[in-house]
Amino acid sequence: MILDLHRQGASVSVIARRTGFDRKTVRKVIASGLEPPIYGPRPPRVTRLQPFEPYLRGRLAAVPELTGRRLHRELGALGYRGGYTAVTDLLREIRPAVSPPFELCFETPPGQQAQVDFAQVQTEFTDEPGVVRIVWLFSLVLGHSRMLWGRFLRNGAPFAELPEAFKRLQGSLLRRPGGDREMAEILALVLQHDEQAVLCAVELALEAGLPTKTHILNLLHRLVDGKTAAAAVNAPQALVLSREPQANVERYDALRGGPDEREAHHAA
Repeated sequence: MILDLHRQGASVSVIARRTGFDRKTVRKVIASGLEPPIYGPRPPRVTRLQPFEPYLRGRLAAVPELTGRRLHRELGALGYRGGYTAVTDLLREIRPAVSPPFELCFETPPGQQAQVDFAQVQTEFTDEPGVVRIVWLFSLVLGHSRMLWGRFLRNGAPFAELPEAFKRLQGSLLRRPGGDREMAEILALVLQHDEQAVLCAVELALEAGLPTKTHILNLLHRLVDGKTAAAAVNAPQALVLSREPQANVERYDALRGGPDEREAHHAA
């Protein structure tokens, strides 16, 4: 190539830039009329570590986290007499990439993320006896505060009106912190139990003055299990004894006396 460029009239500096040779080398080639030899890639050299490469690949495929120190000791037990650096250099080339661990929990700023779920249940309504309808529960959980909001969908649309007992319960629960979550969880009970049983439990809780999720669950379980509340016992405000107790002072005096007095007392 140097001679070809020289015959085409290229200067020594241009030939040196295009071929990558030094200008002194270019001048020598032009003066001698012979091109410099072109060397091909060297044949790969067999190293001490090469026979153990399949073993290293197999170990890393099974446990990618194995350290170079551990593998170097294992190779030594197999007959390897090479250096530690040669092992680590090869490990950097053949070690499989380890995927990052899965994040189980993460925090998001307010207003950035929410989780939406649908649940399906088949039930009968009192205004349509014998007709099975599909009811969907739409629930939304905010990623930051974990606040839960839910709404039931009947035939693809929200309930036009909640039963009066549910309205009263909602008004009571929303007046305290976390009441919205309790209300959504109580409404979700119809997915596991009969709608009328849940409604009855809510009405009983309102009548008892205990509109809480815990009390409603207790009442619902009693209704589902066929248990009834224990009959109320009308106990008087104060108990009156028909016979007043009397202290037997003589008996205690006899106990403080000697053996003769105690025997006389028992005989009496």
